[in-house]
Amino acid sequence: MNHKLIKRLGLCSIYVLLFVSCTDSYDSVVEDDNLVLNSFSFLEANNSFLKVDYYGTIDEEDGTITVIVPGLKDFSGLVANISGCFDKAEVGGAELISGITKLDYASTRKLTLISSTGITKDYKILVYGYNALPVVTIDTEEEAPIESKTNYVSANIKIMNSPEWGELRVEGRVRGRGNASWKSFPKKPYKIKFDAKQSPFGFPPNKDWILLADYTDKSQMRTAYMSELSRAVRMDFTINCQHVELYLNGEYRGIYQLTDQVEKAKNRVNIEDDGFIIEDDTYYLEESYYFTTDIEKVNYTFKYPKLDDQGAIEANSGNIKFIKNYINKIEESLSLLEKDINDLTYTTYIESEAYAKWYIAAELTGNLDPNLYYVLPSKGSKMKMVPLWDAEWSLGLACKGNKVNPYGWYFYPNHEPMKPTEEFWKSHLCFKYLLKSPAFQDCVKKLWLESKPRVKEAQSLLKDISRSLEFAQKDNFEKWPILDKYLGGTLIVCGSWSNEVEYIEQWLDHRIQWFDCYINNDFNNVSEI
Repeated sequence: MNHKLIKRLGLCSIYVLLFVSCTDSYDSVVEDDNLVLNSFSFLEANNSFLKVDYYGTIDEEDGTITVIVPGLKDFSGLVANISGCFDKAEVGGAELISGITKLDYASTRKLTLISSTGITKDYKILVYGYNALPVVTIDTEEEAPIESKTNYVSANIKIMNSPEWGELRVEGRVRGRGNASWKSFPKKPYKIKFDAKQSPFGFPPNKDWILLADYTDKSQMRTAYMSELSRAVRMDFTINCQHVELYLNGEYRGIYQLTDQVEKAKNRVNIEDDGFIIEDDTYYLEESYYFTTDIEKVNYTFKYPKLDDQGAIEANSGNIKFIKNYINKIEESLSLLEKDINDLTYTTYIESEAYAKWYIAAELTGNLDPNLYYVLPSKGSKMKMVPLWDAEWSLGLACKGNKVNPYGWYFYPNHEPMKPTEEFWKSHLCFKYLLKSPAFQDCVKKLWLESKPRVKEAQSLLKDISRSLEFAQKDNFEKWPILDKYLGGTLIVCGSWSNEVEYIEQWLDHRIQWFDCYINNDFNNVSEI
């Protein structure tokens, strides 16, 4: 069931069957020039290749007709039926007859209704060949391009083809987002801000949403894997995500994932007003403010409170001093484990279960993304690692390397990608200390025992998600022909989407087996499973 959205078609004129109220006389049209389009459809009776009738949705406000035809690949030779109050319908100056005239809906067409007095009314027709994924359309004001990560562009936004949740049509704003994904790749990620809170796909309502491009993830599944495993270990906050197909100003942009934004909110990162969301951020120099820790020399930026200008930085000087001191105390307490593995000073500052859950999910996915979030719910609470974010470099995709920098990156072609039997996080960041602690090891073991059945259940759900992409991926990789290319810091090229999906399914399956043995072997690596 492949779908080719036609760029905002100003569609075809088609001659019409008039409703009874209009058939009796043309005078009702002539007298008040009240041109009315009552219906637009593709009927099985006039299109032998269709199994059922498909009726369009007419939006008088923006002058569009939207028709969804599941599985439609070839848009030529479609016969439309229309009805309403008018004297004539045309396309390109030629009269069209309802139920008879064949048209190719793969190019821009405009339907024009005409009264006997020469008054006209135009519609654009958008035909969607449904790929079994919801469709998001973003039409910016005057088709303005989205070129900035800071300046929003006003837009009309629609989310369609979601039978369970219905259709959403709202106004909002859109801008770019991301770091390397925004700068380096042609398939761009975006930030959406609705004018009012919305709940797409039943997710908790919010104004702010993200459209992840996942350009370097040729399976298009790694974010879904990360989220399901995060949910399986019951992290405090797991991003909601839904695969969609995006059209920007009528142009097909491929498969995206609509997700929550990481932010302070009751149904997202639920913290008090005196809490903090900070990021171990490799792009810290691009932010208005960052601080560097004393021992590990890690650079942190702020997601909350938002320090977006000098005034905000000055107003939060006390908060900045507090969190810098707090993080330094965490580093000092962790370093004590070098001399005494039974020292529990670190438990004064961090919530062990939150760190253990993050570790399990990150190690299971082999997620090597270097930008990590930390959350202090209030000044009187303990630090948590949450949520997991950015999964493109996971499940055996990204390269690892030497110990010179905190994450040990090598880039193509210096190293093999991570194998399912390689440990990673035990030697990095706080875990190079925490996994020396018997108390923390016991916490991980306990949580893994509880989580393991849910992890196995998540694998079944992930197979269902991959099946939902079977048709849409064809159009995505026709738009972005990258299946045979090395991208970013990766070494995996499988040659086809199905091979990419098989690769990550097998990688995770082996990884789960290895991780179970690894933990039962007291966190000593086992190369055979």
